[in-house]
Amino acid sequence: MRSEALQSEQPTITILIIDDSETDCAAYTRYLQSDPNYHYQTLNGIKLREGMALWRSQPSDLVLLDMDLPDGDGLEFLKFLRADFCNEGLCSKVPVIVLVDQGDERVAMQAMKLGAMDYLFKEEITAISLRKSVLAAIDYAQLQAELKERQQAEVRLQQLNRELEDRIVRQIAALQRRESDHQQIQAELRSLSVRLTLALESAEIGTWDWDLVRDTNWDDRMYQLYGLEHLRRPATYQDWFNTLHPEDRAEVEQAFAQSLSEGKCDIEFRIILPDRTIRFVKTLGLMHYNLSGQPQHMVGVSYDITTRKQAEAALIRYTHEVEDLYNNAPCGYHSLDLKGRYIQVNETELRWLGYTREEMIGKPITEFFTEANRPAFFKNYEILRRQGWVKNLEYEMVCKNGSILPVLINAVVVKDEAGNHLYNRATILDIRERKAIESALQESEAKFRLMAENVPGMIFRYVFHSNGTDEFTYVSPYIREIYELEPDVVMQDVGALWSRIHPDDVAFIQTTTKESAESLQPFLVEHRLITPKAGIKWVHIISRPERQGNGDVVWNGVVQDITDRKMAEAKLQQTNVELAHATHLKDEFLANMSHELRTPLNAILGLSEALQEEILGVLNERQLKAIGTIEKSGRHLLELINDILDLSKISSGKMELHFEPVAVENLCSSSLLFVRQQAFKKNIQVTSDIPANVSNIIVDERRIRQVLINLLTNAVKFTPDEGQVSLKVAIGFGKTWQGNVLIPTQLRSQDAPLILFQVVDTGIGIAAADIARLFQPFVQIDSSLNREQMGTGLGLAMVKQITELHQGQVLVESCPGQGSHFTVALPYQMPIASVFPYGASVETPSPASVIPCAETAIAPLILLAEDNEANLDTFVGYLTARHYRVIVAKNGEEAVTLAKTAQPDVILMDMQMPKMDGIEAMRLIRSDKSLVDVPIIALTALAMTGDQERCMEAGANQYLSKPVGLKQLVEVIQQLLRS
Repeated sequence: MRSEALQSEQPTITILIIDDSETDCAAYTRYLQSDPNYHYQTLNGIKLREGMALWRSQPSDLVLLDMDLPDGDGLEFLKFLRADFCNEGLCSKVPVIVLVDQGDERVAMQAMKLGAMDYLFKEEITAISLRKSVLAAIDYAQLQAELKERQQAEVRLQQLNRELEDRIVRQIAALQRRESDHQQIQAELRSLSVRLTLALESAEIGTWDWDLVRDTNWDDRMYQLYGLEHLRRPATYQDWFNTLHPEDRAEVEQAFAQSLSEGKCDIEFRIILPDRTIRFVKTLGLMHYNLSGQPQHMVGVSYDITTRKQAEAALIRYTHEVEDLYNNAPCGYHSLDLKGRYIQVNETELRWLGYTREEMIGKPITEFFTEANRPAFFKNYEILRRQGWVKNLEYEMVCKNGSILPVLINAVVVKDEAGNHLYNRATILDIRERKAIESALQESEAKFRLMAENVPGMIFRYVFHSNGTDEFTYVSPYIREIYELEPDVVMQDVGALWSRIHPDDVAFIQTTTKESAESLQPFLVEHRLITPKAGIKWVHIISRPERQGNGDVVWNGVVQDITDRKMAEAKLQQTNVELAHATHLKDEFLANMSHELRTPLNAILGLSEALQEEILGVLNERQLKAIGTIEKSGRHLLELINDILDLSKISSGKMELHFEPVAVENLCSSSLLFVRQQAFKKNIQVTSDIPANVSNIIVDERRIRQVLINLLTNAVKFTPDEGQVSLKVAIGFGKTWQGNVLIPTQLRSQDAPLILFQVVDTGIGIAAADIARLFQPFVQIDSSLNREQMGTGLGLAMVKQITELHQGQVLVESCPGQGSHFTVALPYQMPIASVFPYGASVETPSPASVIPCAETAIAPLILLAEDNEANLDTFVGYLTARHYRVIVAKNGEEAVTLAKTAQPDVILMDMQMPKMDGIEAMRLIRSDKSLVDVPIIALTALAMTGDQERCMEAGANQYLSKPVGLKQLVEVIQQLLRS
C-alpha cells in the first residue's frame, strides 16, 4: 500500500501499452489520466518486438498487453518477461495485464499460467475498471517484492538463528566436556559474534538480552527501532513497555509470561513511537536457564515488520475489492460444472432473480429457465462444449416471485493445462430495458405504419446523394391513390415517379429541389401530374431538408392530392369574376339611378326654397304651407336615396374613410344643431354632457357626424312631446371612467381606452326581443308610434357598419316605456402633444354669410353649365334674385367656349352633360392660362365613391352633390369670390 505522503505527492506510474490499435491505446491512456490521485506516464508499442525493446530500454511499472499482435502473440512476450524476472530471482507473477476479446478465455488462462497478474475483456473495459485493475496489480507487484525481500531476510535470520543455536549448543557441550578448551571456544564465540553482528546489522535486526534480575541490555538497532535514540541511559523494561500499543500490552505480557515456562517467545505487536507513528514489530526470544533449571535471562531479536503488515493488509483489501467487484458488478456472474449446475454465483444475479445462494448452488441452471427456453439451452450448451465459447444468447429466466427476467448470456469454457473441461464461466446482462425499448419501437413502428396507411396523403423520404443520384427510401401506400404506382416500384426506380410529373412542371420541380438542397429551406410546391386513370391531377408537397454528415440531403415530407381544391379555386375565381362584373353593373345602376333621382329633386328643392323665400313673388299662408310640405317630402326622399347609396358603399367595401383630428365638442355641437329645430317643434329638451378635458379623436368627421345625427334624429323622432334627449360623452377603460355616462357592462372588462358617445332619450323604448333586429337593413320595429314615422329602416344599419369601420361597436340598453340608451364606443388615444395638444380643439370654419351685392356694384358673372331645364330655371332664378349675372351653357363644349370668351368670375359645372362631360370640360378650361384661377364648383347627382376625387383632380375648387341647397351654393360662391 502506498503511503499517505506518496499519495499527496501524486506519484508517477509508468505504463507500457502494447497494442496495434491506436484508438484502443488512446482510450486506455485517457482512462488512466482521468485518475485524480495518480499521474500516469504511458509508453506505446504497436508490435511485439517494439514492446520488448521498450521494456528493456525504459523499465515500466506495468504492461497492458494485447494478446493478438501483428508480429506474434502476447504469450511470447510473457515468456520473455518471465525469463527476465527469473534471472532476477522473481519467478512468481510478472507485472502484466493481458487484454483479450470475449471468447478468448483460454488464451487468458494460458497467460495467467505464464505469470500474468490479471486479464480484462476489451469489450467490458471502463475507466474505473482499468484504473482499479492497474492499481491492484501494481500493489500486488510491490507486495510480492516486499514479501520476497522479507522472506529472504527471515530465511537468512532463521539460518543464522539455527547456526547460532547449533554452535551455542555444541560450544556449551564442549565447554562442559572440556574445560581445557575454554580459550578456543571463547575465540570461536567472538568470531561467531562478529559474523552474527554483521548479519543482524545487514538485516536491520535489533538484539537484546533480558536479564530477569538486572533488567535489559539493547544494541543500537533496538534504540532506533523503538525511537529511543535520545535516551542518555540504558533502556529499561519499563521504557520498552511504555512503547507498546495499549491494545497489545496484555497480549505481549502474557506471551512473555508463557516464555518463562516454554523457553521461547515468538510474537508480533504494535509500538507507538514518540512522533505518534505506529509500527509493527516481530520479536523472537530464547530463554536460558541456570544449572538448576531456573530461567535466568532471555536472548532475542526484534525487527520492523510494518511494511509486511501493510502489504498483507493491502493484499486483504485487494482480495475484498475483487470479491466486491465480482459480487456487485453491474452484470451477473456464475460458474457451472460439467452438468450445467451452479457452483458459483454473484450477488447481482442473486438479487435479480430473488433467490439465496443456497437455493441456487448445486441446481441445474435449466431449473431457472422458462420451459420454452430449455431446448435452446441444451442445444447451445453442446456448441459451448465443442467450440469453447458462446456469445449473445437470449433467454428468459424465472425469478423467485414468478416474474420473467430476459437476459443476454456470454459463456466460456475453463480448461486445465491438458485441455480438459473443468467448468463453464458466464456473464448475464439484464435486457429488460432493451426489450421494453424494442417493444416500444415495434409499437411505434406499427402506429407509424397505421398512420402512413390512413393519412390522406403520401408520406415519403427522398434522398439526394452527394454524387448526384437520388432515391426514395420510403413511400407510404397512399402513393397508389395519388400517383397510381406501387411503393416498391418507386423505391427501386425513382424515375417511375418523375415520369408522372407534368412535362411543363419538371424544370420547375428540379430547380426548386436544387434551391431547397442548397439553402436547406422547406420544399413547398404545387404542381401537376399526369396519371393513366385519373388524368391530370394537382398535388401539394411540403417537406423539410436535412444535410447528413456524408453530404447527402434528405427530405421528409407529405404529398397531398389538391385536385378538388384547385377545381374549387378555379370555380371560385370564375364566380369572383362574375361577381365583380355584377358589382360593376350594380354600381353603374346606382350611379344612374342617383343621377336620375337627384336631378328632379334638385329642381323640386331649389324651387321650393326660392318660393319659401318669396323670390318669385309673394305667397299666402296656405301656399307657403304647401311649399313647405313639398320641400319636406323632397328632403325625406333625398335622405332615403343617401341612405341607400351609403349602405351600398359599405356593403361593397367601397366606402373610404378620411381620418383627421376632430374636436369632440365641435363634433357634438354640430350634430345637436342638426336636430334642434326638429326637437323645438315637439317641445323636446336637448342637452349635452361632455367632460372638459376630452382631447381630439382621429375619425372620419363626416361619417361619425352622420352616426350621431342618425341616433339623435331617431331619439327625437321616437320621443313623445315635452320629452328629453341627451348626448353624453365619456372616456376611460375597465373600471376607470370620466363622464356622466351609464357604462355598459360588456365594456368594463376591456383594457383598451375608449370614447363613448351615448344618446339618451325618454322615448317609447324597445322590447328586448326587438333589439336584435334594430341594426338589420330595411327592418323597422313594429309599434304603433313607429308606424306614424317614415323611413327605410337603413339608418341604424349604417350606424352599426360605420362604427365598425372605425373599429368600434354600438350597444343598446332599452325598456319599453322607459326610454333608450344608444352607446357608440370608439378606440380612444391621445394625439402626439406637439401636433394636437391635450385639450385643444380643431377650429371649424363657420359658414360664410351671404353678402348681397349692392345695387350699384357690378354683379359677379357666373357661368352655369347645366343641361336640365328644371335645374336651369331654379339656379338662374335664385342666383339672379341674389343679384348675380348668369350665363348658361347646355353642354361641355359650350361651357369651354363661353369660359374663354366671357371670362366669368365663377363657373358652376355639372358633371353629366351631352357632347362633353364636366370632367373633360374642366380639364380644357384649366389648360387656358387666362382661366387657371377662375373658381369652379363641380355639381353632380352621382354622389358615388371616387366622384369627388375625380372632380378635384380635373380642376374643381369645390364639390357639391345634388340636390344642392341654394343658400349653401351662394355661401360657397361667396367664399370662393373672397379668396
